[in-house]
Amino acid sequence: MLSPIIYLSALTPAPLDVDFLTEVYPIFEAHCIECHGPQKQKGSLRLDTRAGLFEGDEDFIPVVPGEPDLSTVIEMITLDADDPDLMPKKADKLSDEDIATIQTWIEEGATWEQPPVAAVRPNPLALPSLSPEQIVARDKALAALSTAGVRVDRIAENSEALEVNLSLFRGKGADDRVSLLTGLEPVLVWANLAGTDLSDKGLAKLADFKALRRMNLSGTAITDSGLARIADLEELRSLNLYGTAVSDAGLEHLAALGSLERLYLWGTAVTPEAAIAFQARHPGAIVNTGADLVLEQIVTVATINTECPVTGKPIDVAFVALVNDKKVGLCCAKCKSIFEADPETYLAKLVVQKPSPVNELCPVSGEPIVADYTSLVGEDLVGFCCGKCKAAFDAAPDEFLKKLGIKKDTPKLNSTCPVSGEPVDAAVTSVYKGRTVALCCKKCKQAFDADPESFADKLGDFQN
Repeated sequence: MLSPIIYLSALTPAPLDVDFLTEVYPIFEAHCIECHGPQKQKGSLRLDTRAGLFEGDEDFIPVVPGEPDLSTVIEMITLDADDPDLMPKKADKLSDEDIATIQTWIEEGATWEQPPVAAVRPNPLALPSLSPEQIVARDKALAALSTAGVRVDRIAENSEALEVNLSLFRGKGADDRVSLLTGLEPVLVWANLAGTDLSDKGLAKLADFKALRRMNLSGTAITDSGLARIADLEELRSLNLYGTAVSDAGLEHLAALGSLERLYLWGTAVTPEAAIAFQARHPGAIVNTGADLVLEQIVTVATINTECPVTGKPIDVAFVALVNDKKVGLCCAKCKSIFEADPETYLAKLVVQKPSPVNELCPVSGEPIVADYTSLVGEDLVGFCCGKCKAAFDAAPDEFLKKLGIKKDTPKLNSTCPVSGEPVDAAVTSVYKGRTVALCCKKCKQAFDADPESFADKLGDFQN
């Protein structure tokens, strides 16, 4: 008697090729969640929840399991590059590989798992809600300050946090102007008094401003005794004492400031030994004595700025400050001194010169280029006349680079996948210690990225 034929494929489902958490969700997270996630749901679309992906109007369901042609997500990410409805907006079109991954996932039934909850970073400007009495006191203070010509601004939209700039009042009267701040205690987080005649008496009036995160006291008349009055400002993160009479004794008053992240001591009487000792007690802080000015928060695209970050006026190249090997231009010697005394205040206002395309005519069509369509090749910016030409260039840049006389560096690749030992796919790569490493497939890439050190010895001579 013949044995019965058992079709194993009917009993055991085939393993899925695409995993949602490791392959699909990272694409959503990198390109989509910012506008379609917990913070924003543009177009009433949310892609980080099951309901957001699989539910909705029958004519607008983001993902229909098994039916990529009926899934709105596929429709929106496969439109032409110059289509205004292409997703993601204001960004490059998804790569063919990413699109294929999402499409395959849908074809296989769109199996979904709960993504991990991202760690929420604490808001450095978060403040307690104001009581009705505090709101009245705040508004009264703002009115008085406005009458006195003192400018007070919100740090950010949807925030009660305020900043005040008294540095524009270079004459006498700083101590009296500080008195006008009464009522802003729970909301004043930044105070700039640089260059004023603020004394220890005026500084003592800020002792109750427990929300202060940043103070610029450079060039004022304060002394060591004044610092003793602000020793309880537990939220203080940045303090600029440049050009004051503060000495080693003043640092002792600041020893308990556990939140301090930046302390500027350039031009003070603080000795190098005391500064080093203070740094040792506050390992998380940057203590700047002026010997080596290091700025870490500059926002810059390529070269020099075109407008003075202090006044907004056109810069004069005779007045330049060096920041991380970048030349920041100012309009005059006075602004240069102000900038160098408290660069953090002005870095966010820095307007930098954007790189210009190396070409005037589109390398694809030969038409004049349009500013909105560019691609970066190494350090060269290439311009195009439209989105379609940009897409054609991005898909196969080598043939067009020849027309521009630009050589595209091709990284040397290993020939064998360090994970599987199989021949590599040049389109699947990772970067390890500054070198491009090729893998044979996406799963090996994921394994390599998770723990590159365990595979480093298999790179042979290729290894750095």
